[in-house]
Amino acid sequence: MRWSIGNGGKVHICQDRWVPKLSTFKIYSRHPNIPDLVQGLIDPGTQTWNRDLVMLCFNGEEAQTILSLPTSRWGCEDKMIWHFSAHGGYSIRYGYDVVLDMQKNGELGRIAEGKVAVILDRRASGGCRRLQNCELSCGEAATMPLL
Repeated sequence: MRWSIGNGGKVHICQDRWVPKLSTFKIYSRHPNIPDLVQGLIDPGTQTWNRDLVMLCFNGEEAQTILSLPTSRWGCEDKMIWHFSAHGGYSIRYGYDVVLDMQKNGELGRIAEGKVAVILDRRASGGCRRLQNCELSCGEAATMPLL
């Protein structure tokens, strides 16, 4: 999950996940003039990015990514979205596809594979069944977020 920027009033620039082209969705630049909230990077008169401030505070790649993001011209609030779907909504299928991609790329460790297997098996079987090499109980699997 990451933030989609509206008016920038809820998103903390250096702490929150909001930049879509970086692997962590976070900002790496640390400049003394970076405001606390994304709202501080948006010109209140035009509701567009304050280009000079963005270019001053961030490295070239981050600045270009930020400037390419749409802002809300009507002052809509920021919202959390699932980055890996076109519409920003989460579904089991999208989560499953991301897990399969991570498995294929070797990004999941042995423990994570077991945890994911319990969640996916619970969905597929309609009940909760313990898989080999897995240490999660049914209750833990039901309450654990996918990623």
